[in-house]
Amino acid sequence: MTPVDRFLCLSEALTGFAPLDRALAEEYLGRIEAAPEGANLPDLLDEFDAIVAAEGGAGAAITARIMNVPRFQQTAQVVILLWYLGEIRGQRPAGGRPEHYFSGLFWDVISAHPPGLSGGYFGHWTYPPDN
Repeated sequence: MTPVDRFLCLSEALTGFAPLDRALAEEYLGRIEAAPEGANLPDLLDEFDAIVAAEGGAGAAITARIMNVPRFQQTAQVVILLWYLGEIRGQRPAGGRPEHYFSGLFWDVISAHPPGLSGGYFGHWTYPPDN
C-alpha cells in the first residue's frame, strides 16, 4: 500500500467520511509531512496499520490507541482539521491552496457553502430562492 493510500485510509477512519478524494489526500499528506505537527505521522500510520490488522479499524481501538495517546493525538487532530477546515493551524493560514478551504468537509456537515463560493451566477442573490 502506498503512503497516500495509507494516509487516505487513516483519514477516512478519523473523519468518518468515505471515500475521500485521493488527489486531495496527496496534497494534504505533503502539507502534514512539511508541518511540525506531522513529525509523528509515520508512527501514527504504523499504529493505524496495526489496529486495522488486529481489529479491523474499530472506532474503540482508534480512540484507545490513537486519540488517548498524546504523541498520536496531536497528529490525528491535525489530520482531522485539515480535512474538515482545509487548514492545519486553525485560523492562521498554513500554506494551503484556496481549494483546500472550499473542499473542507465542514461545509457538507453544516449543509452550507463556504463564504465567497455560492455556486450561483452573478446577481443570483437578487432573486428569491426556487424552493
